[in-house]
Amino acid sequence: MTEQEKEERRIQLIQNKKNRKERSEQEWQKKRQRIAFTVMILLVLAGLSHSFWDRSFHTFEEITSTPNSGANYTQFIAYQDGYLKYSQDGISCLTQAEKVLWTEAYNMSNPAISVEGEYAAVADLEGNEVLLFDEGGKVGEYSMPYPVKKVQVASQGVFCVVLEEGTDNYIRLYNKEGSLLADIKSKLESNGYPLAVAISSDGKKMVASYYCVDGIDSKNVLSFYNFGEGGKGQSGNLVGTYQFDHTFIPKIEFMDDRTVCAVGDDQTIFYQMKDKPKKVKTLSFNKEIKSVFSNHQYIGYIFENDSEGVEAGTEQPYQMMIYNKSGHLKASIGRNKLYESVKWGENVIISYTGSECSLLRMNGTEFFCQNLGDNIVDVLPTAKRTEYMVIYSDRSTRIKLKNKIQLKTEKTEQEEES
Repeated sequence: MTEQEKEERRIQLIQNKKNRKERSEQEWQKKRQRIAFTVMILLVLAGLSHSFWDRSFHTFEEITSTPNSGANYTQFIAYQDGYLKYSQDGISCLTQAEKVLWTEAYNMSNPAISVEGEYAAVADLEGNEVLLFDEGGKVGEYSMPYPVKKVQVASQGVFCVVLEEGTDNYIRLYNKEGSLLADIKSKLESNGYPLAVAISSDGKKMVASYYCVDGIDSKNVLSFYNFGEGGKGQSGNLVGTYQFDHTFIPKIEFMDDRTVCAVGDDQTIFYQMKDKPKKVKTLSFNKEIKSVFSNHQYIGYIFENDSEGVEAGTEQPYQMMIYNKSGHLKASIGRNKLYESVKWGENVIISYTGSECSLLRMNGTEFFCQNLGDNIVDVLPTAKRTEYMVIYSDRSTRIKLKNKIQLKTEKTEQEEES
């Protein structure tokens, strides 16, 4: 190879290297443009999604309306992907679209219902009848020896009843076949009256709150029972008790199979119960609790704020405090109005009084507050975020939340220009 050919070869190699570098830079530039465009699209979509789910609604429309038989005695409760509709005359299982899946007739003067998972227990309070249902309909019908005061069911069909005979009370646990699993007797003068009872979703643990009066003194006792391996060898399966001399505890809940929440009039106590109970958190309040609402994830309280802060404009009249099942504060929300009924929906707090309904997000945003026309008996969420089932005394109505959009007319545009 001559010197000239070598030089031409060297120049060609340099040129090829330069071309490859330019192509690489061009490809990287295009790649960066594509990445930037993709990020921009994702940010826009995220903004639109945030705006869509955080939007407020200023009106509503009725989609369907169904008359209720039994007038004021017809009630609804969320169940699986639909509802249970029950009254003194019977119970029906409905889909979200209110298609009837099954119906069971009965005759109860004062029906009370408990739902957990796929099971529902209906009891005639002050009567003796208890019925158990699952997704397919009636599982069993049971006659209690004494009048029923309370009923609760677990997610695998075990159910608990509180019975009363004179000054004696019985807490009885049954499986879905009707076999008696536990029978706990208490006497009013010695053990006190069972204010509340709760069973874990697996049906193996139970907590009862007893209110005892001794002369002028009173106390509240929490009794913990374990019917599984952890309670073997314990007398009556009793694995722990806690006494409170100045706290009235009318509400107990298993937030999961190990977490127990006991709600008193001046404090709430959280327990962990693997085998035996252990107190892990206490929330003490120096204000009167106006309302309590809970689900398996959160417990909420509503308090009345001090008049000084309200008059000074630094506080709203009421304060809503929401805690998780570990007892940690998750949200503190000021409220202008005290609603008679407050409950959890699907990540929504539903409040209503009379004919007014308010819907609140966990971040404190009130995204709907409207007068629905008639006195509200209940409000239930549906599978659609913008639709709710509203129960009145004479009918059940599905409503759709809507935004009020005002379009400018030529007249208003001319008026604005002038």
